[in-house]
Amino acid sequence: MTKRTKWWLFGSLTFVGILLLSCCGGVLYLIRDRESVVTGNPDYPTDYTVGTAYTLQVDVFVLKNTDSASRRDHLFLIATYTNNDSIADYRKDPAKYPDVLGVLSAGTRLKLLDIVYHQSFEMSSVFPYLLILDGPLAGKNVDAGLISRVDMSWNESKVDAKYLK
Repeated sequence: MTKRTKWWLFGSLTFVGILLLSCCGGVLYLIRDRESVVTGNPDYPTDYTVGTAYTLQVDVFVLKNTDSASRRDHLFLIATYTNNDSIADYRKDPAKYPDVLGVLSAGTRLKLLDIVYHQSFEMSSVFPYLLILDGPLAGKNVDAGLISRVDMSWNESKVDAKYLK
């Protein structure tokens, strides 16, 4: 193999390596989880109003997200536990529910902070983030997407009167 051939081969392999690394980086960028605040953006319709205090109409769980490192401190509200256990079941044996931070009772007030667009490789959706105003969890921010009327095809999130007024 001549010196010229060796340099051509080295240059070609280097170019292909750089190209592959660039493509991998682009793919990794596209599939990573991203969140952005979209409050007030007309592309993400909502009937939530920033600064408005809403009142819970039913008791709900406050869960800690344990699935994603990117949303490690993420808390969310849910009316029924994943295996259809009720709040009464939780109150009988809280130790069975390590990801439940607590329960917010009907009448608890929450204030809308922001509407947040979350995009991941699997899905994208819009979630309202609220601040708990009353009770032992007062001051914590929670995602109320699971007790809202969320339409992922239109990227909208609306108040569900069954849970909030």
